[in-house]
Amino acid sequence: MSDFKTVVIADDVPDIREYLKDIVEEMGLTTICCATGKELVDVIKNENLTKDLIFLDLSMPEMNGLEILKIIPEYKQKQKFKVCVLSGHKEQKIIDKALELKIDDYISKPFDRDILINRIRNLLGIDKSSIVTFAFAKVEFKCKTLNLPAVIEFSLVGLSEEGTIIESPVNFKEQSILSFSCSELHKIANMPKDDYKIKVMKSALKKDNIYEVTTVFVSMPEFVAQRIRSFAIKNVKV
Repeated sequence: MSDFKTVVIADDVPDIREYLKDIVEEMGLTTICCATGKELVDVIKNENLTKDLIFLDLSMPEMNGLEILKIIPEYKQKQKFKVCVLSGHKEQKIIDKALELKIDDYISKPFDRDILINRIRNLLGIDKSSIVTFAFAKVEFKCKTLNLPAVIEFSLVGLSEEGTIIESPVNFKEQSILSFSCSELHKIANMPKDDYKIKVMKSALKKDNIYEVTTVFVSMPEFVAQRIRSFAIKNVKV
């Protein structure tokens, strides 16, 4: 997952955070969300956290956006991330102060979804054809001998904006799904953390290494579903 661009969303309004998160993740990007200025500063100072773009609301609790912008330069230069202010401020003086602090972009609220997506592409240098929307599929692996079902949900493939199917970042031909920890599965697939299902898979694997793909459930047009079923049967190996 380290090859994926990461967008930090700093906004104290939960609905806006979730809306931005949905848009960004639909583009195949990773997100980190912050509800306060202090949370964002902790993320900025943590060099172990990948961040390529920060969306910053100016009206943040604990530490406001302008205060944060004043400390960002020393970290921004070293970590090579960009900053876009996303704010509902109408006062030109506030906007001018933000621009003086060398931000990379400024978007006024309310904003248009398509305009936001284009701004993200421009800021991150993402070519339109490389944007991926991941299709989630549920695949059931059944132990032939013990007859123990183990269901796991994961990102099987992606669709580019041109409708081309792109393989998931996980290479199923080389890596067993069982090699991932629960937290990694959750991160990769947005799968609910369910230790019981993982344990069932592991206990079944100990006694019998033979699994088969029995069902693939997808929520998308049928012609896409057929292509994904075919892809799964040919390429998913455990």
